[in-house]
Amino acid sequence: MPEQKFNEAELYLLQNWAVATDVEDAIAEVRTKYEALCVKIAETVKASHTKELDDEEIVEVLKIAGPARLKSGAIVLRRSSWPSNGKNSPTGFWVENLRLEYLNDENEAPPEIGFWLDWDDEKDDDIYGAVAKAIAEAARKAFSSEQSSQWKPGDNDRTALIGKVVASKQELLGMLSSGKTEEFVDCIVGQLEELAALIPAIDEALGIKSAASGKV
Repeated sequence: MPEQKFNEAELYLLQNWAVATDVEDAIAEVRTKYEALCVKIAETVKASHTKELDDEEIVEVLKIAGPARLKSGAIVLRRSSWPSNGKNSPTGFWVENLRLEYLNDENEAPPEIGFWLDWDDEKDDDIYGAVAKAIAEAARKAFSSEQSSQWKPGDNDRTALIGKVVASKQELLGMLSSGKTEEFVDCIVGQLEELAALIPAIDEALGIKSAASGKV
């Protein structure tokens, strides 16, 4: 067996083990509190849409393995009547790139929010295009001119049908590091609420009976 040597960083940890374990415990506590904030975001939005969104959300902001979209750190709000082919990227409202490692890495993509349609690849592209067009048109009617300038339609390459950057990583980290956790929560909740206004239009575009309007 080849000799195992500690590198300089590892030697430092060995020499300062008590301090290192204290930092390790503190990091774990930060992760726990951060996850609770993200759960609060999901719970707050669900509470105002109890008849429209599923009771069970996905909050994965600690995951370090598995599907890339969840591993990046995500909050997902779903509706059981929306079509989904699997658990890795279910149809719903997604907030991505939220894991603290992503927020602190300038090489990673910024946090993004949008409506993702988990589309069956065997279905006709024309139908997918029609759904995307209908949702984009509904957003144009529902959003103010300022909102419309921020929310962008998908690129017709089986991506989110509508989405935008939540805020810069620096802005979100600034809220967290300065103790403005409610501002962090409100920032993301407000944008999810904007998306939730499109639920009836999404249902109609997908040919699903809308709980809000009673139409097919």
